[in-house]
Amino acid sequence: MTAGDAPGGGTDGGTGGRRPGGAASGPVRRLPWQALADVAAGLFRKRGLDPADARLVAEHLVRADARGLGSHGLLRLSFYLPKLDAGTMSPVTSLSAVGGVPGLPLLSANNGVGQVAAAQAMDRAMRAAHEHGVGALLVRHSNHFGVAQLFTLQAAETGLIGIVLTNASPAMAPTGGAERLLGTNPWSVAAPRAGGAPVVVDMANTVVARGKILSARQEGRAIPEGWATDAEGRPTTDPEAALAGMVLPMAGHKGYAVALAVELLTGLLGGAGWLDDVHYPGNPDRVGNVTHLFAAIDPDQVGGPGYADRVLDAATRIKAVRRAPGVEEVLLPGEAEARAERDARALGVPLAPEVVALVEGYADEARILCPWPRVWAQGGAR
Repeated sequence: MTAGDAPGGGTDGGTGGRRPGGAASGPVRRLPWQALADVAAGLFRKRGLDPADARLVAEHLVRADARGLGSHGLLRLSFYLPKLDAGTMSPVTSLSAVGGVPGLPLLSANNGVGQVAAAQAMDRAMRAAHEHGVGALLVRHSNHFGVAQLFTLQAAETGLIGIVLTNASPAMAPTGGAERLLGTNPWSVAAPRAGGAPVVVDMANTVVARGKILSARQEGRAIPEGWATDAEGRPTTDPEAALAGMVLPMAGHKGYAVALAVELLTGLLGGAGWLDDVHYPGNPDRVGNVTHLFAAIDPDQVGGPGYADRVLDAATRIKAVRRAPGVEEVLLPGEAEARAERDARALGVPLAPEVVALVEGYADEARILCPWPRVWAQGGAR
């Protein structure tokens, strides 16, 4: 969900100039949700976010890890903290009207923190949906906002349908091209389901989100074939080469077309930044210049009462289909993430040791106590 600086500039595949150290590679650790959120919130408060905004961003990152979306979890501290330190992302996030029409206001996030801007924007869309049946707005001059589904869930968990689209920094080439120009440009739709977690679709328009390649590099592992090419367009399993190259579009030319459609509805419609005018969130020297589109629909106002029951009926019929050989269960979009989050709340949030070391390194610099046992390279705990 996130590059605008070309390979060779030394920043496009970066982690904000910060690599974790001091902990050995090893098994995933489960750490308490609240403790992780407290430490992360403290790091954001140290950089000027007010307590409520700091807590919101921290909870977003921890929830991403809890839902198995670690590419957009606490690992992203290495993107956001350097940008706050460099002054290329404002710690104060306020939405201001800059244009649009009554049915689709255009707001500016004034280069504030993406997660805060997104939460505020979806809240506005939800209020409009409760009043009018539907609410939508554009937010430009924003930053990388993390996991799109957490904002569609913000609506779906209250009985509304949530829709989010965002442009992103260049990661893929148009079909037939050998130069990255379009972002992964993710989108998400979430709908309430009676008696269960919402159905939530959240995807980038590439074979894989760029952040998953970042996670592979962080953890020192190869990426699967078919994810990306190097800067010359050659297939690669090296995450470093992939980050300097191009992520492949999903479904071939169709992924390219959908990514362009998202760009048409975000950066081009908002009139701020599009294509390579949008800058990589791991580069602390550039503002993001990201544009998002948010919408919320009150389905019972639009199609009559009982929408969540109808979603339950559809979900039940989908899960009851005859399964292919070797398949134990047909899952709904978002079902695996909801189960992972439930487990994380009960058992702790799973983190790769490299990510734990990253959090601990930032916390040590800020003199914030990490209330969990420390594991050193030799494997011992303090």
